[in-house]
Amino acid sequence: MNTAFTGTVGLTPTPFERDGALDLFAFSKLCKSLSGAGVAPAVCGAAGEARTLCMRERSALICEAVGACRGKAHVCIDPAEGDRALETAREAYALGARGLIIEAGQSAVAAGFFSFVREAASIGLPVCVTRQGGRSTLGVYAELGSIDGVEAIAEQGRVPFEALTLDGMLCGRRKTAGLPYVVCGCGETLPFAGVVGARGCICAEAALFPRRFAAILKAPAEVRAAEALRFSDLRALLCMPDAPAFLKYALHLEGLCLPTVRLPLTEPDAAAKERLDRALRQAERAGR
Repeated sequence: MNTAFTGTVGLTPTPFERDGALDLFAFSKLCKSLSGAGVAPAVCGAAGEARTLCMRERSALICEAVGACRGKAHVCIDPAEGDRALETAREAYALGARGLIIEAGQSAVAAGFFSFVREAASIGLPVCVTRQGGRSTLGVYAELGSIDGVEAIAEQGRVPFEALTLDGMLCGRRKTAGLPYVVCGCGETLPFAGVVGARGCICAEAALFPRRFAAILKAPAEVRAAEALRFSDLRALLCMPDAPAFLKYALHLEGLCLPTVRLPLTEPDAAAKERLDRALRQAERAGR
């Protein structure tokens, strides 16, 4: 069964002009570039500096992404934002987004998390819940698997066989309701995509190498392993708090957007740029 999150989803940055205003022209160009390569953009998330965006800006970005990709765009929300996140979800539904990605992080164990997911899922868009690291979360995933509207769970941890256990736990529900599926959330799990039954991949690297990541889940295991190794240094940078700055600078090298970020982020300094350049060379940037 295919879901709204089958295939590759690219966590997409928010381009700004030099003065910090939204650059909707560059944003539309970036979304079209991803969609044309077979990658669905995911906007208004941590990679897009969502905490700095007002609702008017979020609405403009969602509208632009949906239009540029003919509806094949996802919208990210952060449970820590509470009502503001739910307002973003309702706006995404009204504007025709394809799905919601709940960037749970460590909040997957916070009080009120499941209530938040239920309310978000009730809005009407398919939901994928991501989490970052941490063991002993299979109970969390089992609870998520019982919520109608949750179509996928993104495994962002470094323990792929935990995802395999999760896959087995959800097998019974999948047979009766067809959901949810496990999705790879980062490069470390790509070599194990076939083992854990992953139907998709959600990551920031896909915004930089859309064609390669669009094809990666269909590749043989040895190819996935080699690709994950090539992207290891880049993945380390894109897991850092200032990841949007690295992501934008890399896209700037391709002429897709300016490297401008909003505070508290700053543009990469010379040392950071050199590190990023090495990571991009390792990932064989040619052949975007």
